Amino acid sequence: MAGRADAAEGKREKFEVSKTVGERGMERPDVPQPPQRDSPRGRALAALAAMDGALTLYSLQPYVPPDLPPVEGARGSAKYIAAQKRNEEILERSQDEWCKRGDCLSGNKVLGKVAVKAKNDRSQVMRALRESLGKIPDYTSMCHPEYRHGVAFVSGGKRYDVLLCYQCGQVRVVIDGDEENSSNGQTYSMGSQAALNAILRKARIPLAKASWGQSEE
Repeated sequence: MAGRADAAEGKREKFEVSKTVGERGMERPDVPQPPQRDSPRGRALAALAAMDGALTLYSLQPYVPPDLPPVEGARGSAKYIAAQKRNEEILERSQDEWCKRGDCLSGNKVLGKVAVKAKNDRSQVMRALRESLGKIPDYTSMCHPEYRHGVAFVSGGKRYDVLLCYQCGQVRVVIDGDEENSSNGQTYSMGSQAALNAILRKARIPLAKASWGQSEE
């Protein structure tokens, strides 16, 4: 217990030192940048500006991998390689089954979706999209994204799926279902998660539970 307390205190002190340095103006200011125009994120942002059609808001449940048996044997040995291959096959079958039980959006189970029509609701969704797509910070997170919100729209004859992870502050863009050339990236701001949740609740669509922390995605 003492070790954990010391570690927690160390983290707190590190944060406070960093904060103090920042307050003194000794750190380079974080200035978000726009996405490259030809990137999936940049293309989605441009398409959004030209779009005046339907917006569909999704509630998503991220894929939950099964518990895997331990990989035994010395690294690089035949036994070790066989165990790795076995686990890869288990994961592949699990992912296939995950989306066979219902609709998926970019590998995430669809808990429900709603066409966003009300003026205020549409404004909130558009804000979330513009901020998530349009501002790229000069830092990255080691947090593994779990996308619990998604927005789909059509512009210029192409479908854009924009997935949002508020826990990690990340966005994923898929154009016309092309997963291989999709884009994942850090966000600087993402609009209001509470506003998107309110739209889903109003449509009686369930929300996925967050995997950690107290925030509800």
